[in-house]
Amino acid sequence: NLSHQSPFLYAASIVVAEYGGSRYERYPPSLQQDLFEMVVAMATTTFSFVRSVQDVNNHPDVVEELFYLMDRMVNNCPEAFVASPLLQQMVQAAIMSMNVDHHGAHKGTMKFLDNLISYAMALSGNT
Repeated sequence: NLSHQSPFLYAASIVVAEYGGSRYERYPPSLQQDLFEMVVAMATTTFSFVRSVQDVNNHPDVVEELFYLMDRMVNNCPEAFVASPLLQQMVQAAIMSMNVDHHGAHKGTMKFLDNLISYAMALSGNT
């Protein structure tokens, strides 16, 4: 079961890394919302065929790239992401993906969770 979603997730994560964040003040403020909407569309597509542990086993490259994309959202434009229902879906997907024996999928998942927790701690003043 090969999917062609992985390269698109990777490309989207590069776009988020390059154009998200406060260092790009020359871009319109709506860009972060546009990036978020792109990420929601990509996550929705991914969740349409990755719904179970078996699906994660069949598409570990997709899961890895999805979590790297979400990690870059947390690092570069977290406001819309952490306030959305997508956050809960991603945490649930992270729990599910930890049941799979694939180094890359685990690495992407753990990087996302680590940065998400760091972001939450920074917001609460517990850095």
